[in-house]
Amino acid sequence: MGITWLVPGQQVSHDKTWSRQPPTCVKENKDPSITCANDLTIELPQGESSIVTSIPSPIANTENIQVNRPTTNTTFTPGITTIHYAAISDDGQKRATCVVTVNVIDKESPKVVSCPKSFRVETGSRYPDEIHWKEPEFTDNVGIVEEWNSRDPGGAFTWGVYNVVYVVKDAANNAADCSFTIEIEPKSCGEPVGPLNGNPDCVDWLFGKICNPVCDDGYLFYDGQPSHLYLCGANATWSPSKTMPDCSEYRQLDDADHCPPGFELKTFEQELVGTVCVKCPLGMYLDNATEVCTACPVGTYQDEFGQSQCRECPNGSTTLDIGSF
Repeated sequence: MGITWLVPGQQVSHDKTWSRQPPTCVKENKDPSITCANDLTIELPQGESSIVTSIPSPIANTENIQVNRPTTNTTFTPGITTIHYAAISDDGQKRATCVVTVNVIDKESPKVVSCPKSFRVETGSRYPDEIHWKEPEFTDNVGIVEEWNSRDPGGAFTWGVYNVVYVVKDAANNAADCSFTIEIEPKSCGEPVGPLNGNPDCVDWLFGKICNPVCDDGYLFYDGQPSHLYLCGANATWSPSKTMPDCSEYRQLDDADHCPPGFELKTFEQELVGTVCVKCPLGMYLDNATEVCTACPVGTYQDEFGQSQCRECPNGSTTLDIGSF
C-alpha cells in the first residue's frame, strides 16, 4: 500500500499514523482599540460643593480595560478631572488609550451674610482715636479663596468721607462685595441759645463758630453790650457759654423823669444811648422798693419781660438757681 498525501508536508503511512503532529488552532492576538465617550461639562447645582455622576463606558475590542479612577456614581468637585482609559491586548504586550475630561463649572457667587451700615463719627480731634467696625461676613458653596478690602478697622483716619469696600472671590473667580461709607467730622457746635429780640451774629471760625450778639432796634442788653465774643471750637464747647443774654425793650425817660412800671432806670456808656428805661429781662422782677430789676429767688421763676413779681413753682417742684425763667 502506498503513501497518501493529505496536505503539503504531511502524510499517512500504511500503519495509519501521521508523519507529523496534527495542526492546531490558536486565538488570534488582535491589536487593541478603544473609543471614549464625549467630554462632559456639568454646572454645579446651587448651594452644592460637588456633584455625583457616572461616565459612559468606552467602546473597546477587548474586555481587559483599565481606568485610573472610579467612573460610576463618582463625586466630582469644581474644575477639570481627567479620566484615562487603557485597552490591553490578551498577551498584555499592547495597549490603546483614550481620555475623557469632566469639567464641573461653579457659577454661584459668594453671598454676603452681613455688611456694616454707613455711619458718622463726630470728634473734637482732627486726628481721632482709631475707628472700628465689625467686618463683613461672606459665605460660598465651595469656599472663599481670595479677600480684599480698601481699609482695615482700627486704622488712622482724619476728618473726611471714606468709602470702604470689601471684595471676596471663590476659586471660579465668582465675586461678591460689601461697601459702606464712614463720615468723620468735627463735633457740631449747633446754634447758640438767644438772644431774644436780637441776633447772635455768628460766622464760621476754623472748625466752629464765633459770635458777636447784637440787639434789634429798640432793644438793649440789660447789662450792656457783652465785652466778650461767644466762641465754639472743634470740640463743640462754647465759651463763655452757649446761652446769650436776651435783649430787653428800652425807652427814653418821660417828662417826669420816671420809668414806666416794669422798667429800670439805667445808664449806658454806649453812644446814642445814655440814660434810659430798660424793661426787666426774663428771670427777674422789678423790686418796687428799690426800683431795680432783681433775680427771682430759688423756687420761683419769671418767663415774661417787665414783671413786678416772680411766679411760684408748682407744688413738689423748684428751680435750680436764682433768675430762672
